[in-house]
Amino acid sequence: MDEEKLAKMEEMFLQTSKPKLVVKSKKEDKIKKIGCIYDATNQGKNALVLATALAKSLETNLKVFAADDFHSKLTIATEEIREKEKEISSFVENIAREEQVATEVAALISKKMDNILSYLEEDSIEEDKLSTLIIEKIKKEKFNLLVAGSPMLRTREEKGYFGFYLRKLLRDHSIEADFLLVPNELVESDNLILGLTNYRQKQGSVEAILRKGLALSKWINTIKMIGIIEENTIQTVARSELPDNTESRENIAEVKERIEGKYRDLLESFEIEDYNLSTEVNIGVITAIVKLILEKYKPKLVIVKNNSKFDENLDPEAETLARITLNEGYPILLEFGEDVK
Repeated sequence: MDEEKLAKMEEMFLQTSKPKLVVKSKKEDKIKKIGCIYDATNQGKNALVLATALAKSLETNLKVFAADDFHSKLTIATEEIREKEKEISSFVENIAREEQVATEVAALISKKMDNILSYLEEDSIEEDKLSTLIIEKIKKEKFNLLVAGSPMLRTREEKGYFGFYLRKLLRDHSIEADFLLVPNELVESDNLILGLTNYRQKQGSVEAILRKGLALSKWINTIKMIGIIEENTIQTVARSELPDNTESRENIAEVKERIEGKYRDLLESFEIEDYNLSTEVNIGVITAIVKLILEKYKPKLVIVKNNSKFDENLDPEAETLARITLNEGYPILLEFGEDVK
C-alpha cells in the first residue's frame, strides 16, 4: 500500500467518531450448505471432522467430495516403468560390453501397457483435468462454506503453501463460497473464535468478521477481535506528515499513539448480539504478532476478511494471515462475502 492510500486511511480513522454499531444476524449470512473436500491426507481428515462438527452444530446440509490425485500417482508409476525399461536394457548392454559380445537388445512391453503409458504421457486438455472437475462441481453446488485441507490433495507442500488444487480454487472468481482451510497438524485449542484484521485492510472488515462469527454462534459464541498495526505502516504515515518526507522518534511515537488509540476505539465501538465479544490492538511485525496471539489464545477457529479485487481473488493481506495461521496449526476461515467499504 502506497503512502497516499495510507494517508487517506489515517484521515478516515481520525474522522471516525465512536459509533455504537450493533452487529445483527442477517438472512444472507446464514450458512445453509457446507461443502468439504476429503482426501487421504491428514489435512483432508481434519477438514472432514471439522465440516461434520459444523454441519451438526449449525443443523445444515453437508456434501463431501471424496477425491485423490490419482493422475499424479500414475505419472510417478509411468516414470518408474519407463526408467525400468531403460535399466534392464542398460544392464544387458553393459554385460555385452564387458564380455565384448555383439548383442542386440529388444525391450518387450505389451501393446496395451504401451498404449496406456503413451496416453498418460500426453498433455491433458483443460476439460479433462481433476482441477477443472472440482471447480465445476463446487460452482454447481453453490456452497456457503467450503472446508478443505491445506495443501489440498497433497501430503506435502507443492507449488506454494496451499498446493496446486487449493490455489486454483482460491483464485477462481466464480466460486462465491467462503473457504475454511485446515492444516496438516492441529494444535490443542480452546473454545474461542479469533477475528484478525490488519490496519491496512478496509474498515468494514471488522463488521464482516463479526457477522461471520455470529453465523457460527451455535458452534462457538465467544469471539476475540484482534486489530494488527504493522510497524512499517506507522513509519509510512509518520513520513507522510513531514514536509521533507523524513521521520523522527517524536513523530513516530505520536503517530503510533494516535493510530493505536483510534483503531482501539473503532474495535470497541462494535457490539454483537448474543455473543461474548472482547477486542485488543497489537503493534509490531505481523508474523511475530500473529504467532504470539495464537499461542496466547489457542483459538478453535480464526476468521479473516478477504477483500478481493478484480485481478486477484485472494487479498495479499488475508493470504499472509492465512499462511501464518495454518503454519501454526490452526484452521482459518477466509470470509469471501461482498466487498466492504
